[in-house]
Amino acid sequence: TGTIPAQISEGNLIGKALVPLEILTVLVIAALVGVIFRSPVAPFVPLAGAGIAYVVAGHVLGWGAHALHIEIPNQLSPIMVVLILGVVTDYSIFTMTGMRDRLAAGEKRTAAFRHTSSRVIPLVIAAALTVAAGTVALVGANVDFFRAVGPGMAVAVILAGLVSISFVPALVAVLLISALGLLGVT
Repeated sequence: TGTIPAQISEGNLIGKALVPLEILTVLVIAALVGVIFRSPVAPFVPLAGAGIAYVVAGHVLGWGAHALHIEIPNQLSPIMVVLILGVVTDYSIFTMTGMRDRLAAGEKRTAAFRHTSSRVIPLVIAAALTVAAGTVALVGANVDFFRAVGPGMAVAVILAGLVSISFVPALVAVLLISALGLLGVT
């Protein structure tokens, strides 16, 4: 019956499957991070960071769209969820692995945190800027969809990177100090 009804039908199918897929993705990330770090608390770090980055990105993009008098494509939201979850999870694992390795090597908590942050933060900044540059380059694509979502994806990656170098290390430090304090370790 034509391409437009087919696109509408396809959009409806994707819309119905999107929320269960996002929930499944969050559960898989939580399970993998929990198993890898052998901690029921560890999954909270990337998921809390991703949640904050998503909320902030939504507000920043909304403000930017209003200020620039442009419309944000509906397709950007599910892409942002996946992109932010991936970015923040990846960068959170860098921080948690660094802390775990330094503590296992016998460093004190504050020294381990300082050394891990000094190594991870420049890597996260470089990675986030690289991914953001790649996504903003989509403005030059021949496909309207990519031109429309590229800048929003770049903003989401930059904000996810900022959360990953500020909130994530702070949360790791607080959770670590709390966990060790509960165990009687000083």
